[in-house]
Amino acid sequence: MDTLTVLFPADEAGAAPIAEFADDFKAADLFPVFEPLLFDLNRAINGCELVLYGTRRDQHAPMMYRGPRLQAEQYRKLYQLVEGRHWRMVSDHYAYKFNHYHWNAPYGHVVNEPYLAITETTIGGASQYAINRKFPEGFALKDLDAQSPRFLGRVSTPIDGQWYRDIVAQRGHVRFGEYAANLIAQEWVNLKRYAGATNEWRMRYFDGQVVDVLPNSGQPESCPRPPEEMIAKYRSSSAYFTLDIVELEDGSWLYSGLEDGQVCPKALHQSYEDYWRSLAQAVEGAPHLPEWVWCLTANVVDEHEVGDDKHVERGTKQFRPGAKVYVAHEWHCTTKDNGGTVVVIGKPRNQWRLIQMYMLRNRLTNFRLKKVYDRRALEMMTRFDRGGLAIGNSPSTSRWWGNTDEDKEAILEAADYYNHDDWAHRQRL
Repeated sequence: MDTLTVLFPADEAGAAPIAEFADDFKAADLFPVFEPLLFDLNRAINGCELVLYGTRRDQHAPMMYRGPRLQAEQYRKLYQLVEGRHWRMVSDHYAYKFNHYHWNAPYGHVVNEPYLAITETTIGGASQYAINRKFPEGFALKDLDAQSPRFLGRVSTPIDGQWYRDIVAQRGHVRFGEYAANLIAQEWVNLKRYAGATNEWRMRYFDGQVVDVLPNSGQPESCPRPPEEMIAKYRSSSAYFTLDIVELEDGSWLYSGLEDGQVCPKALHQSYEDYWRSLAQAVEGAPHLPEWVWCLTANVVDEHEVGDDKHVERGTKQFRPGAKVYVAHEWHCTTKDNGGTVVVIGKPRNQWRLIQMYMLRNRLTNFRLKKVYDRRALEMMTRFDRGGLAIGNSPSTSRWWGNTDEDKEAILEAADYYNHDDWAHRQRL
């Protein structure tokens, strides 16, 4: 990609980043591929308003957040505000939530990977009795908001009620205003040590590329790296994430943490400049937005009958009659007499933004082949080719078309089928 806009939370005056990310901001500004931009985080997640302190140089560049770790719901609000401006975040809210539960790593990032994670649970998210049952041999207390190392020490079980109440109360002291629960109880495992230090590494990935693999526990330089095959197999289409991995006493390896790269601290002893230099190289190597793609295109029917009383409606709730929509590969059959559902991108009534949604097949007509040049639509269509992680069952996880001859032929066949199937002429004339 040509440019990546990086959103940094601003101080109260809106003139500088908050203090703990000032060094990040300065280092990111050293590399032309990044466009650091200040914004009001409090108004974004509490007031549902995206306030930027500055003007974007490239209105079509994707964006990433760099700031304190947010709860999943708070990141979703920020993501929707950015997407509402027709800008693309490198990690959507599904991926952000997914990347904060490290046991997802085998399923989200590696196909058929055996379960290699260290068991953990959120302090405050489980009762003291559940924690005692889950960790009969004790657990390691882990602070997700801390710079490396994150482990605060070993806690023996059973824990008593006063210790639990005290530690839960500490959740109110997380940095930057109680935005996320930060304390984790993780199963105690015996780690291999070199000169008294454990052998922990942080692996960073962006858009299927390995950004860097760095020591993360102050271990001697002679310590072994994680196996190369283990590093390589966690490469995926996920936009930006980090994976922490540790060496056990018997020489085997387990991963101990998965986190969205936008909020994960840099590795121990890594300089801010090196952090952003490595990321800049990965960003420059990421796929660029295509100039155009082929797409199956259709129009919303003028009128159609709905309900048991067969009353007539013009267009649909979202789209005006005759509105042009782009239609994806995906088609869902149904037992109802409506032709199933397809995924479309289009401009809703009285708005200029684009939305992506499921739509009944019998609400569409005039299927045809078109070239799409609209950069807003291209951003939505090609998100998985440029760092999106397909999670869950939503319209945003659909695959779209490309600009090859094979795509063109497939669209022509699809258009011919849709224009002559059982639902092609059921609109009210």
